[in-house]
Amino acid sequence: MIGGLAYGARRWTAPPAQRFLTLLLALTAVPLPFAQSLLAMGAFCSSPGLTNAPLRATEYGLIGALAPEGTVMEADSWQIVANVMGSAAGAFLAGILIDQAGVDSALASASISCGIAVLVALAGGEP
Repeated sequence: MIGGLAYGARRWTAPPAQRFLTLLLALTAVPLPFAQSLLAMGAFCSSPGLTNAPLRATEYGLIGALAPEGTVMEADSWQIVANVMGSAAGAFLAGILIDQAGVDSALASASISCGIAVLVALAGGEP
C-alpha cells in the first residue's frame, strides 16, 4: 500500500513504458533465498511488496497506451487472466519445488523468475 500511495502521489512525466518497474521488482527479489530467519524473510519481502502496486499501476498504464481504441477493457481482462494464471502456475510449481528440493530452491526460483521477466520486458523494446 505504501508503494502504491507513493507512486500515485507523484506527477509522472515519463510515459508508462519508461516507468515499467519489472527491473526494480526483479532486483528487490534477489535477497529472498538468503533469508536465514523469519525476521529476515519479513524484511526481504517488504522490498518487493513496495514495488508491487506501482508495477501493477504501470501495467495498466501500458495497456491503456498500447491497446487499440475500443479494446482497453478486453486488454485489461487478458492481463488479469495472465496474472492469475501465472500466479496459480507459480504456486503449483513452487509447491512441487519445495517438496523436491526445499524452500531455498523455491525462493531462488522467485528471483530467477523475476530475472526472466526483466529479459522478456527488455526484449519487447519500446512501444
